[in-house]
Amino acid sequence: MSSSVSDPSSACGAADISALLQALASFDDPLPDAIRSNHSLRRRILEAANKLLCELEAPVDTSQRLVYSELEISAARIGVDLNIFTILSTSIEPMTTDEISRETGADPDRNLLVRLLRYMASVGMTLYFSITYFSLNRSDPRHDNILLAYLALPGFLRRNRYKLSTSQTETFFTRGHNSKPMTLYEWLQHHPTNSQYFHDFMGAHRIGVRTWLDEKAATELMSVLREQDRLGAVFFVDVGGGLGQQCKLLKSMYPDLQGRVILQDLPGTALDLREFITHQATMRPDESCRTILRHIRAAMHDKSVILIDDIALLDVKAHRFETQLDLAMLAMLNAQARTYEHWGKILAESGLVLSEVILHGQDAGEAVTVTRRSEFEGTLVADRLASESWRMTY
Repeated sequence: MSSSVSDPSSACGAADISALLQALASFDDPLPDAIRSNHSLRRRILEAANKLLCELEAPVDTSQRLVYSELEISAARIGVDLNIFTILSTSIEPMTTDEISRETGADPDRNLLVRLLRYMASVGMTLYFSITYFSLNRSDPRHDNILLAYLALPGFLRRNRYKLSTSQTETFFTRGHNSKPMTLYEWLQHHPTNSQYFHDFMGAHRIGVRTWLDEKAATELMSVLREQDRLGAVFFVDVGGGLGQQCKLLKSMYPDLQGRVILQDLPGTALDLREFITHQATMRPDESCRTILRHIRAAMHDKSVILIDDIALLDVKAHRFETQLDLAMLAMLNAQARTYEHWGKILAESGLVLSEVILHGQDAGEAVTVTRRSEFEGTLVADRLASESWRMTY
């Protein structure tokens, strides 16, 4: 008999784990608010559970997870198309399959609906009370724009001998969707339903998460910048701001702003940069990113700042939220997430100086990088940047 089995402390530990598993298995109520509202505790439990999952998986478990993982996305898409999650979320009591079927308005085959709901319950999208009764679990159905791009990654990289492209029109995304060369955003203009999914996701995936404006350093920065706030002048321009989430956030937190708040995204929107600029340059290859930053720099005056709201990767112990976004950007845009050193180099080559980094993500390296114009141009700034001190605010 092995020492681990005969060791009383090990036996006691196994018994404790068994008791804990029984308690968890009988836990049918929603997660207590005391845990859900305590972000640090909730995150520690989640990370421990993920680590335990990796330790406990046998090869057959890993095979099952990888082979069938795409089914979860497909089932979520079907659930959204049939409005199942909205139907269940608005019902106080568990619903029968027939009731759900009527509410969808699509008259789905009953056997098919039962099979879908049974699968959704097995992966935690819904709660499964019996063969006919279901209710909503806390789930986050993912949009289906990106799956084909993910699936295109391995084959193309293999055929291209693992060399990367910086083209914004010939991407894994366009190959996966069998599209002619075009940017992601051009493709979305031709596919309004997918565009709606994309913008819904971008607007909703950060609900309830701290933003950069919640941080003390941002409050201090805003107090300085607001000294330049003037009626009719441009105070804030969100470059590439999608549906204007940052503009709305700023106006909600500073409703008495006198200056203009401008959203600039698709062609045709006026861009007049004066006082305060935020820019999301993440979804661009380096050269394109430098070009955009140089154009913005030319429109700035000496009191303007650029705020880059982005992930800042760590070289070691990077969080999976960061690393998976990095590969998602590769699949969708031939772009990447960047380290602090990488950002510093790009800014220096664009005639900008990194002034401050405001970390605001609770789980990953989400940060707003505050940059200003430099009196030096191009690579000369890189030498100066190495000797300049800049503050990272947590």
